[in-house]
Amino acid sequence: NYALSAQSLRGTDHKPNDVLLIPDGGNLASVIYRLKTSDERSYRRLLEHLRRVDPRIDLINFNVPSEDNVFMFFEDKAGNRLPAMNASSGTLRFLALTYILMGQPVGDLCPLLIIEEPENGIYVGFLKDLLDIAEAARQPSQLVFTSHSPYFIDLFDDRLDSVFFVKGGERHSTLSQPEPDEVRKRLESFPLGEQHFREMLA
Repeated sequence: NYALSAQSLRGTDHKPNDVLLIPDGGNLASVIYRLKTSDERSYRRLLEHLRRVDPRIDLINFNVPSEDNVFMFFEDKAGNRLPAMNASSGTLRFLALTYILMGQPVGDLCPLLIIEEPENGIYVGFLKDLLDIAEAARQPSQLVFTSHSPYFIDLFDDRLDSVFFVKGGERHSTLSQPEPDEVRKRLESFPLGEQHFREMLA
């Protein structure tokens, strides 16, 4: 269950052969370092996706002063370095989400991936890129996004079979699926995100 923290994403904790990103993203530098040193092809694919957010990024490099710490840097083609701790939270969140969706080996390790509010800190124009990455990766895990953002919910206009609505109660929450045909009819007047805002999906 991922609830990424902007502060944690700037962490420097390192464990050899770190594979799974922890829920708050605190070992982001460590898992990207492992990816770069052990799977160059996957690292390059991840870097290509990251350039959608910031085309200036040419490389991701690292300084490993000890077994317990790793410092991540973004470099441009001129060799200028931007430490991860000074990078925008949007860039770090996009990197972390991309790693979760296509970079980290999961399978039996994570049969279910839940990502809370993927839109936080990310420019709305890049949300479709994240969804495209998720669909292209064909993860063996079941993937669940939770969101209140109409911009992110709008991306599911043509994926209505994947939309569920959670309604809180005094003792428990209920999970229901809006009737796809009814929702589809309303799409002519109201995008899916607006239907959620107007509480038409309950």
